[in-house]
Amino acid sequence: AVVGTELDGHRPWPGFGAFLDALAARSCTLRVQGSGTLTIAQVAAGRGIGGCVSAFDPIDHGAAVLLVHEAGGVVLTREGPVDGFPPAGEPFLVAHPGAADELHAVWTAALAAV
Repeated sequence: AVVGTELDGHRPWPGFGAFLDALAARSCTLRVQGSGTLTIAQVAAGRGIGGCVSAFDPIDHGAAVLLVHEAGGVVLTREGPVDGFPPAGEPFLVAHPGAADELHAVWTAALAAV
């Protein structure tokens, strides 16, 4: 499976290494595409099971989050699924419904490992 993410500016976000290790243990590939919006939209297009970004920006990520909702995907914060948009500045994850629970558990564990 393919999971996308982005760097936090010019460096990995806190927990990035733990997230990568946990995905590798599950035979998943992690891709950094260079655009948070593209990373999220790829999930809506079915080109990956999930994607995470270190901070939601409604201008940068709003349309991609709408695409995920419309495609039947799940949008999650650390606390769990959200019906609309994540709070501005908060890390968020999008996922295929069949992978959302496990991917959320892996992602939140990585965030907590810091």
